[in-house]
Amino acid sequence: MKPTLIMITGALAAMKSTFAEALSGHLKCQVFRKDDAKEIMVDAMGDVTALQKKKCSIAAVHLIHHYALQALKTDHVVIIEANFKSDEQIRIDRLCETFNYTLMVIELTATFDCLYARYLARETSRHRAHQSVNPMSEEAFKAMINEHSAIHATLRFDTTHWLDVGYSQELETVRTRIHR
Repeated sequence: MKPTLIMITGALAAMKSTFAEALSGHLKCQVFRKDDAKEIMVDAMGDVTALQKKKCSIAAVHLIHHYALQALKTDHVVIIEANFKSDEQIRIDRLCETFNYTLMVIELTATFDCLYARYLARETSRHRAHQSVNPMSEEAFKAMINEHSAIHATLRFDTTHWLDVGYSQELETVRTRIHR
């Protein structure tokens, strides 16, 4: 069986990190999250500007690409998680083709009202690497969501009700798809 790279992507507040961590535990595999790398960089830098935070985001995506590819050399499943832009998704797709890895893209979605409410609720408690001076307006948030749609998703899960009902069925769906 070829090594499998699972890319979890989707809009802000779609529960990507939560699902990635749960899936990592369910599959007993490594997960590389953009937010973790960005937070480490921002903490090391001290006071940072908005532009520096943006550059840290870009660098974090490059880091997770690098470490995921290294981990895939061990022939295991590896998860990467971020709100990948289309050019980043294309780069990962090409890397998987080059190295003959299986790519599974999981896009997490929810209703706009759900996503925006989650975004506003977490904005003040998030790590400073992700906080903005002012929360995004609904219009800006909508534009951001459109920028981060998956080019091609193997699986799409609607997370609108996950806080109420959980996502154990989705975890099992992914496990089953990998072990076919």
